[in-house]
Amino acid sequence: MIVLHNSISLVANVFVKSMGVKFNIPALDIKFGEPCRFLAALTECTSPSLIVDIGTSCGGSARTFVDFSLSWTNVVTFDVEAWKHYKETYLKDADFQSGKLVQYVEDLSNDNLFEKHSRLLADADLIYCDGPKDGIFEYRFMEKLSKLPMPIKQRYLVLDDIRFMNMAALWRDIASPKFDATSFGHWSGTGLVDIAEGLKLKG
Repeated sequence: MIVLHNSISLVANVFVKSMGVKFNIPALDIKFGEPCRFLAALTECTSPSLIVDIGTSCGGSARTFVDFSLSWTNVVTFDVEAWKHYKETYLKDADFQSGKLVQYVEDLSNDNLFEKHSRLLADADLIYCDGPKDGIFEYRFMEKLSKLPMPIKQRYLVLDDIRFMNMAALWRDIASPKFDATSFGHWSGTGLVDIAEGLKLKG
């Protein structure tokens, strides 16, 4: 069983690197500095080939993954509203022209849409989930993800806002090796989960 590949050194490296993260867009640091510094550091430390970003909203997390990943990394972002829907956005048309960044305006808690993108999710090296925290989406998505066959490899899941009351039960239900990185992540909670062998839930 693979258990948090080099977990202590990874967490330590992410912590140290997050302290020195510099964003190209100052406004991003001001508005989303806490979670995005963590994401930037984790991306640089793990060098993922494929990143799945769920719930980028105005593009803060997608911007971070594009700017701090390797040139050949693919970033696929999902949301129920297109990035252009937001008056303030950290993305631009040029970000999509190279093919490095792709957005799907689709809800991954939907059975058919999850199945449509199941291969993509199984192939991902890093999955970031920052859904609506409505007590429904994250639970449905995580249940589906736990049933998805995944090849064994280095792979991490990051959950945002795990300190929210309606996220507490979900965080407790995760049986896969996990680490609460709130102290150097997002004030509302940042959870790092090793899903090298797929996501395992207790329930």
